[in-house]
Amino acid sequence: MSEKFVVSARKFRPDSFESLLGQEAVSETLRRAILQQKTAHAYLFCGPRGVGKTSAARIFARAINCASPLASGEACGECDSCRAFAEQRSFNVFEMDAASNNSANDIRQLIEEVNIPPQVGRYKIYIIDEVHMLSTAAFNAFLKTLEEPPEYVVFIMATTEKQKILPTILSRCQVFDFKPIPSDVIIGQLRHIAQLEEIQVEEKALELIARKADGGMRDALSVFDRIASYTDGEVSYSRTLESLNILDDDYYFRFVDLLVHNDYASTLLLLDELIMRGFDPRTIVLGLTDFLRNLLLAFDPQTLPLLHLTKETEASYNQLAQASGRGFLYQAIAKLMECLKEYRNSNAKRLLVEMTLLSLTSLAQERVSASHTPNQRPTPAATPPSAPSPVAAPRPQPIAAPAPARPSAPPTPRQTGASTEAPQSIDLPKPPPTASMAAPRPVAPAPRPAVAPSPTATSAAAPKAPTQEKRSFTETEMQIAWNAYAEEHLQKNLFLKNAFNEVLPKLHNGTEIEAIMFNMLQVNAVERIKGSLLSYLRSALHNSDITLQVRQIETIEEERSQRSITPLELFRSLAAEPQTPLHQFIQALKLRPL
Repeated sequence: MSEKFVVSARKFRPDSFESLLGQEAVSETLRRAILQQKTAHAYLFCGPRGVGKTSAARIFARAINCASPLASGEACGECDSCRAFAEQRSFNVFEMDAASNNSANDIRQLIEEVNIPPQVGRYKIYIIDEVHMLSTAAFNAFLKTLEEPPEYVVFIMATTEKQKILPTILSRCQVFDFKPIPSDVIIGQLRHIAQLEEIQVEEKALELIARKADGGMRDALSVFDRIASYTDGEVSYSRTLESLNILDDDYYFRFVDLLVHNDYASTLLLLDELIMRGFDPRTIVLGLTDFLRNLLLAFDPQTLPLLHLTKETEASYNQLAQASGRGFLYQAIAKLMECLKEYRNSNAKRLLVEMTLLSLTSLAQERVSASHTPNQRPTPAATPPSAPSPVAAPRPQPIAAPAPARPSAPPTPRQTGASTEAPQSIDLPKPPPTASMAAPRPVAPAPRPAVAPSPTATSAAAPKAPTQEKRSFTETEMQIAWNAYAEEHLQKNLFLKNAFNEVLPKLHNGTEIEAIMFNMLQVNAVERIKGSLLSYLRSALHNSDITLQVRQIETIEEERSQRSITPLELFRSLAAEPQTPLHQFIQALKLRPL
């Protein structure tokens, strides 16, 4: 008859302080207490599941009742007390499950048993597991006995939720905090068990199991048993992925690579492939968020060891992190966390995930365009020696708008011949629109080199690039430019145009523009055109220091204050400000404002 199967979590359960892995500080403290005969009357072991709390309680209970403990503080394993404990027939060690015995009557019955001294051995030990499940009445009934028990009684309590224990209970115990077991310790134990059980394993499979266990040795052993039975004693990486139904890191590497290169089509195809394989979109987003967090840690060599990866895997993580950039990783994690918040209440969950991934591709595109923008300015400065001869003749007609900007003094007397003040006030409100109309030409230099010869284009744009305008402007002028951008560039995008018309951007510190949108869809839509919008506003308002921040409404007061400005309100606000051209025009014509 074959031997009955015993799960690894029970078969290889630690039976000594030396075999209690990952809790060296707790083991050393308990051993010294035994050697110095300073055993307390109550202990509380706290920590996550599967890290050795109950095992440590049993090891300690056997050691303090051992008739001849070793010099290291371990139990001898040969005396009557040790043999009785090993054969589970000891009358001095009692285990109680507080989850099923949590009433005040159960505690009163325990208190009655405490008054009976042990017949064999020095101590009567009560191990109370999941002690946080006791009711408040049971805790209160237990207080007096726990504070002043008989000298032969030791209480050892274990819990996974320390915060649920009453402070009066905590103050009467010696509290030991068990920490999660490191991944390398779990991998080493799994490798040792595989050798004993003659199971062939792959190192990457053990790393995956340790990561899945999340610091719990019992969880790791349970997963190991399941995969070993599924694969007929051969634990491979591919079969482990299949058994655990989790995504391989290679998929996340592909995701990030596609996002960084702004390949939105392949990103959506990869998402569809994973969904067709049975993975929930939320699981994909969670895995991608965790992977980006790992990339963020891999970006800095000082935080790279926190991932507990092999050298080859560390190199690939670091390489992808450097290619992605820290700023992209920060913003991508923030957007994915926002997606997870909205996922539960969303009626179109897949669409939400797809839009989030598309917003990540736009983040990468903005990062690339921002990295190229400063490099485009030195090129005209480097080419002026070769450009002067052919440029002067062909390009004056298209650039006729900036030409009159230099001799601004001569044209004004010609126009002021009929009336000195009224035309001047009429001409003043036009520079912002003309500047805004001329703004898109220097803003979009990308298609021009592809169609026309690049030397002439760069030389024609050369006078505009080095000029860093810092003209002051009012909030009303900024709002006019904001609405002008929507009218000129968003005619075909009704969603964005309506979003622009619904909000009223604010001006802070002279150059900081804040646009508070009503929902995250509007925020993401504005973020995608942020570069073009910023260039337009800087050109229209003649200030290169303008910055733009877009966020979602957070309070009801903000929502009430965010409303679109009507034409009449716009006219009144312009007429009320003395520095605006409209006010000067009204004063020149001696009109009465509305």
